Amino acid sequence: MSAVPSTGLLRKLYIDAAQDIEYQSSTFWQIWLQRAFHEDEYMVSCEIPPDESRRRVDAVVKRYDDRHDTLSAVLWVEFKRPSGNVRQVEFQALDAAKRCIRANNLESVYVMTTVGVSFRVWTVYESDLQSLVPFHGGPADATRSQYVDADSYEAEALTRFVDTVKAYPPLRRAPIVPSQPLPQ
Repeated sequence: MSAVPSTGLLRKLYIDAAQDIEYQSSTFWQIWLQRAFHEDEYMVSCEIPPDESRRRVDAVVKRYDDRHDTLSAVLWVEFKRPSGNVRQVEFQALDAAKRCIRANNLESVYVMTTVGVSFRVWTVYESDLQSLVPFHGGPADATRSQYVDADSYEAEALTRFVDTVKAYPPLRRAPIVPSQPLPQ
């Protein structure tokens, strides 16, 4: 099932994104993310740091927790132009995920990498900060053939991924409380 409707704004942006200009594909994905995460508790922001450094990530989806009045990043996204370097986009995404996990004491984060109008989606776990764990396809080996075009039947994986992000947002690790010595 395609992630791109047959007519309308997203179709227009998808067609424009075929040009080898990063802002065109970035615009397509930003609007796609805004529509996928349209509920009141989600927001999409661009050029956000994953930690206190000067490093910036192309986009992040944050979730508002009304009960605790907090905003938490649930999905980090890196965009590249159609001729972009797959190894570089995956490296940047993994770096952002590591920084976010460490800065926010998380068990995991979700990641999306795009090259033009093709995508891969991942999870990075605190227990293995060296790996992008694929939601679909094979291992992270910087292979362009593993990327799925947003206007293909296989793009249904993106819908399932968004459903997963919403249903299972990243959790913070429980603090370790030092034990008290027993009275003697």
